[in-house]
Amino acid sequence: MDTDSYASILLDKGYFEPLDYSIPSSMLTSVQIGSRVEVEVRKSKRKATVIDIKKTTLCTTTKPILQLLHPTNSFPADLLELAKWMALYYATPLGKVLGMMLPPSVRKGMKAKENLYVKLLIPIKQAITLCQKERLILGKQA
Repeated sequence: MDTDSYASILLDKGYFEPLDYSIPSSMLTSVQIGSRVEVEVRKSKRKATVIDIKKTTLCTTTKPILQLLHPTNSFPADLLELAKWMALYYATPLGKVLGMMLPPSVRKGMKAKENLYVKLLIPIKQAITLCQKERLILGKQA
């Protein structure tokens, strides 16, 4: 695979050193620093965060990023800078700091919560009358 862009990523669990993955041409414009991606590590799919994008790598072969997990960045630049500072200040791996900053729903891959709203399309007095008629027709319910 010919590519001139590589992403340094940090896995959510297990290994806290950056790993280099090639960015497929279809993802060149969408993968950014702070993006959440899925990569293959030893034949298993793992979630990770992109911490750097570069033109070269010291690795002789790299695997491609499998997919972008969310179209928007999970870590804006200022939040990523804060995480880097915290990792240095508290002498802890950056991967652990990023893991603590991610909400549990994002770490577990849950979908975003969806709110549903109801809008009354008839006047309120007409709705009250309609409800009263329905109650008379249906009778008492358990």
